[in-house]
Amino acid sequence: MIPKKVIKAARDRISLGCNLTKVGKYNGLDVYTCKFDEVMTIGLPEVYLWDGTNVTVVSGEEALSYIS
Repeated sequence: MIPKKVIKAARDRISLGCNLTKVGKYNGLDVYTCKFDEVMTIGLPEVYLWDGTNVTVVSGEEALSYIS
């Protein structure tokens, strides 16, 4: 189950039709990102790091390091 705070942080991307998905862990943090069924050009990726209490949004080139 995706935490409500992560869903709230991703609401703009979700409104574009993405599927919010957990893609792994990084230094003990759960890493979530938006995946689209269709190829979309919406700029650089955005990831949502969840520590169990708070969510941190990372975007741009830095986000690539979490999902590459």
